[in-house]
Amino acid sequence: MKDLDHLFSLACEDWDRGLLKEAYSKFKLGAEKGHPSSQNNLGVFYECGYYVESNYELAIFWYSKAASGDEIASLSNLGDLFLKMGRVEDAITWYVKSSSFDDGDALYELAKIYLLDGFSGKDEKRAISYLQEALKSNSITPNSLDNAKHTLDALISNHK
Repeated sequence: MKDLDHLFSLACEDWDRGLLKEAYSKFKLGAEKGHPSSQNNLGVFYECGYYVESNYELAIFWYSKAASGDEIASLSNLGDLFLKMGRVEDAITWYVKSSSFDDGDALYELAKIYLLDGFSGKDEKRAISYLQEALKSNSITPNSLDNAKHTLDALISNHK
């Protein structure tokens, strides 16, 4: 696994330098040998169309492999992709799994889903609960933290 970790680091360096073909090749090699972080990043390449044509089914395949290898980032990546595809219930499933690892961004995404006007399960109380959990998370991006605060403040103001 140490060799695969090194290969992953080299692939990340290539990606940072904009060498997408080289990064893709290294991520693919690592992914095929069972390296979960390489599988996750290969999923990103397929989702976003980096070097390869965008292919959501292959992205789901690689994210799922990574998730079964305990790559936590792949859980929210699956949630994001399923939401992008309009598969809201699938997105919820993966965001809930990711939130069990204190993923504040996943909690914020769950709150947003439960506030959607077109979502049959719209539930402001549940959204508020997810927002409160997100604000307590030790793993949330600054942007999601700010948005969660503003959203929660707005919801509380509307209920006064």
